This record gives sequence, C-alpha cells and structure tokens, in this order.
Amino acid sequence: MPKESNGLTLNGIAVGFDGPPREAVMPPAAFDGLVPFQPTVNRVFSGTDVLRLFGHVYWKDKAQPVATLKLSGPNGTTSVTPQLIAQKPAGGQQDAVIAAMLPIRGMAPGKYHLAVSASLSGGKPVTRDVLFEVK
Repeated sequence: MPKESNGLTLNGIAVGFDGPPREAVMPPAAFDGLVPFQPTVNRVFSGTDVLRLFGHVYWKDKAQPVATLKLSGPNGTTSVTPQLIAQKPAGGQQDAVIAAMLPIRGMAPGKYHLAVSASLSGGKPVTRDVLFEVK
C-alpha cells in the first residue's frame, strides 16, 4: 500500500538496468505504458552497472512536491534533488514521475540504502526504500 501524507502518495520505485534488458522479470510488453524499462528483482550489482529508477508521485494540492534521493553506504551519504516530470492530471489529482539514473561506478563494495522521498510544503515526507549491494 502506498504511503500517504497530507494528500501526497508515492508509489513503489522500479529499479532496472540502463541499456538493453538483461533479464526478463515478465514478458517485455507487460510493462508497456507503465515503466519505461524492464524492471529487475536483482539487488546485487557490479561496478559497471548503471541503474534506472522510476516511480510516480500523486497529490491533490496545487503546490508542487519536491523529491529527494538519499544514498547511504560505505562511501558515506549523499543527496540529490531530481526534477519531477509532470504528467497529465487525472481524477482530481496531480501526477509526476521520478525518473533518475544511478551509476554504480566508483561506489565501494558493500551494502547501500537508497531512500526516495517526496514532500509537500508543510507536510510529512513519504519515502520508499531500496536496499542493494555492490560487489
């Protein structure tokens, strides 16, 4: 169930490899119109991988939410603020996409925690967590 705060909802975050699909989770057409790449269930990556992240943010307020990606691991913690990509509103709610690339190159081997958050001004952030390992 998506987490909600002050009318803000963040659905699950899809993780996939940049480039051609490497492993089929489902038939390729199963994600057409939903996710722009083939998601992976793999959570162990190599130093040559580049990951794609994708998820939707929904809200009813006129204000625009802000998204944050916070990565914690053996190299310390770093945060970035990705641009939200507005989608066509439907059913009285706003919709935007979080779409980001996460290069693994240069990351030390070990376990990582990626927190994907969105918040509206004055509201509590909603967060989705992605745990993974770099070998």
